[in-house]
Amino acid sequence: MGYFSNGMEGDIYMDEYCNNCVHDENLDCPVWALHLGYNQEAANNKTHWLNRFIPYNDEGFNEKCKMYINIEDLLKNLKWEA
Repeated sequence: MGYFSNGMEGDIYMDEYCNNCVHDENLDCPVWALHLGYNQEAANNKTHWLNRFIPYNDEGFNEKCKMYINIEDLLKNLKWEA
C-alpha cells in the first residue's frame, strides 16, 4: 500500500525491486521520493493515492511498483542494430 512501517521494511522492498529497476539510477526514482515524503500520510489508508504506485495485496503487503522495469529483462530484450 505504499507504506513502510520501518526502515528495514523499506530496505527489503528496495533490495527486491528498486535496486533492480531502471528508475533507480543514482536513487533518482520519483516514486520512491514520493513515498519518502508521504509515507506517514499513507499509513493504514487503503485509498491513499500512493497505492496507485505501490499497491498492496490481500495480506496487506506491498506489491511490485507499477513503474518497475527490471534492468536485466530490459537489456535482454534490446535489439541493437548497426
